[in-house]
Amino acid sequence: MNNKIKTTLLGGLLSASIASPLLAGDFATPIETPEAADMFSFTAGYHSTYVFRGADFGDDMVDWSLAASTTLGSFDITASVWQANVIGNSTGSDLETDFNLNAEYDLGCASLDFGYILYYFDGATSSNTQEFYLGLTKEMVGIEFNATYFYDFDQNDASYLQLGAAKSFNVFGQEIDTSLVLGFNIDDGELSHIQPTISKSFDLNSEVSVTPYLSYSFGIEDTDYAGNALDDEFVAGISLAASPAPCYPSCRRCSAE
Repeated sequence: MNNKIKTTLLGGLLSASIASPLLAGDFATPIETPEAADMFSFTAGYHSTYVFRGADFGDDMVDWSLAASTTLGSFDITASVWQANVIGNSTGSDLETDFNLNAEYDLGCASLDFGYILYYFDGATSSNTQEFYLGLTKEMVGIEFNATYFYDFDQNDASYLQLGAAKSFNVFGQEIDTSLVLGFNIDDGELSHIQPTISKSFDLNSEVSVTPYLSYSFGIEDTDYAGNALDDEFVAGISLAASPAPCYPSCRRCSAE
């Protein structure tokens, strides 16, 4: 899956002009010490197809993630590892491991999150790459809107913009979650794909939930800038989450649900 790394159109270095005013004085605030059950979360899931930013990278993906979260001053900090095994690709099994460090800051009018991701591919170390990202999330008229700008500063020197919207509906007494994602290849100036998703979470107890989902990726362009096909793809899957798992626009696990 070496070409996959070429579609990781990552973006947005966080400049000192943005970081400095946010950091100033925040670390004088005492660090909160939440209970261990609130700090850690685990998820595992199955997905019929691994679709990333409109490109199909194989069928029958199983994944898991482990995240640790805490509050540092005015920032919510999450460190996580996400690993996926794509069983049905053309060369057999394919293992990807992503390491993510995310910080979220409440601006009052919106929520800012920024962070770093290392993409590691087993047996293909020359394809490993890194990114910075910067995103904003704001709720308006009952809809949660987000925009995240990615920058790959390692392998590709390329940018990608993801726009999203999410809303929950009450249908016959059941809460149904819906979302819509639009992806833009900034360097090519193209809308790459549109992907709506519908899901329903079922609580097994106060800390464990199961979430089946259906999603469809509409490829707008025939290929991305690296030549990977952006076909229309149907995706179905299910995930199991233990403890409330943090989610943000850049989270790879959440983007699959």
